[in-house]
Amino acid sequence: MSRSKVLLVAVVVAVLGLGAGASLAATGARSEQAPAPTPQALGPTTSHDLEFVPVDPCRLADTRQGGGIVGTNATRNFLISGSAGFPAQGGTSGGCGVPDGALAAELTIISADATAPGFLRAYPFGGSPTATILAYQNGPNLLNTGTVALCEGTCASDLSVKSFQASTQVIIDVNGYYMPNRFASVDGAGALVSGARVEDTARVSEGLYSVTFDSDLTGCAAIATGSDTTNQADMWARVSTDDPTVVEVDIENPANPNTQQDNEFFLHVVC
Repeated sequence: MSRSKVLLVAVVVAVLGLGAGASLAATGARSEQAPAPTPQALGPTTSHDLEFVPVDPCRLADTRQGGGIVGTNATRNFLISGSAGFPAQGGTSGGCGVPDGALAAELTIISADATAPGFLRAYPFGGSPTATILAYQNGPNLLNTGTVALCEGTCASDLSVKSFQASTQVIIDVNGYYMPNRFASVDGAGALVSGARVEDTARVSEGLYSVTFDSDLTGCAAIATGSDTTNQADMWARVSTDDPTVVEVDIENPANPNTQQDNEFFLHVVC
């Protein structure tokens, strides 16, 4: 993920889009882009970072090709992640490379062939339509780009779009997605307390632990810190030279150099 960049945000927005008047012609210059997620706007459960992974613009849905026009005050559900089901919604066969587990996506949403002025709201499947992502008119195709949260967990769809006041065709392109950054909180016995994108943890021997993540960490930085203030220790973390998905954590007693000791730790990986 050499193209990815880390955004220091807590979790994901319900919807971060521009206001009802912030739209533009599909053939014109892009207006101010919707802001990146901010801590004040964020929702669920963790304060750990999200990682933005850009992708080449790719079509996820086009109701002109699948599903038909979205009626007045109607809701349409869409897939964003995964690799199946996209042709039925007019999208690219095989999907656009957004993995399961993505918490949000940067989407360009386009209104085409609207029957009258109206607006669209985009929100996680199963949620409530609270923020307008695009205002449209009958006439020119209009678009807007914003960061929208996706349904978290096991979901039949990822995203819902609701029209208000008039029918319109809806086209959705993806420009990137947000994944939880990799972290692990591990106890002294090597058991995972909490984490993101962790496949396995183990106590290899006294003071030596391994944490396996879900992808290659070549070029990433691993940082281990102690969370037990009564049992201080010196800690080193490094990506394994044998397996680039594994981070090795070495813990030593600061009072006895070169003497390893068990200790709980918090591991953060930044790529």
